[in-house]
Amino acid sequence: MTFQLSGSYDDTATTGNIAVLISLRGIDNTATFEYAPNGTATGQVKATGECFLAELELSTSVGGKVGWSATFQVDGVVTLGVY
Repeated sequence: MTFQLSGSYDDTATTGNIAVLISLRGIDNTATFEYAPNGTATGQVKATGECFLAELELSTSVGGKVGWSATFQVDGVVTLGVY
């Protein structure tokens, strides 16, 4: 199972989104994710699991703004729960 995220490029050395994303490359560098399709109010469903960065693409658009798109691979079982 995979999922994708995208955003605006931030190259701050250790805290920018690109630095954080690159630290998640490879199966040995998993991170916990939590997905709340209907929000985080009490009683709402959430899915949690572990994932790693499988692919990172950078793109340049009109006006010189740089964006990114990342594909994450889920590692293991996704657990459903509630808030």
